[in-house]
Amino acid sequence: MSAGAAATAAASAAAASSRAHTLIYAFLVMTPQQFMNAVNSVKENVIVVEVLREEGVVHKNTVHYYAASLQGLIAVTKSTQPLPLPSHVKVISASNIVLPAAVREALNKVKDSG
Repeated sequence: MSAGAAATAAASAAAASSRAHTLIYAFLVMTPQQFMNAVNSVKENVIVVEVLREEGVVHKNTVHYYAASLQGLIAVTKSTQPLPLPSHVKVISASNIVLPAAVREALNKVKDSG
């Protein structure tokens, strides 16, 4: 095999390996009540990430963003009030959360009951 063919084969193998390791996640955009119901339905090993953001131009409001991995799906919500998470949930505070654009757009449509 020539050096050029070997390089092409190596590049093809690397690309195939890269595609094989691509992770795909499903995001469930929920209302705060739906999120609480989902978190409450899982009794063990629930970790919720909470991010607080100040939003608004004139009137600043604190918005609570939540994300949890529930049986392989990522549940996300936002609320103007802190959610009363159950005691079996481990809450991790973070300074930021990075979400795909489609998920951010869907979160902007979530109706907050808080």
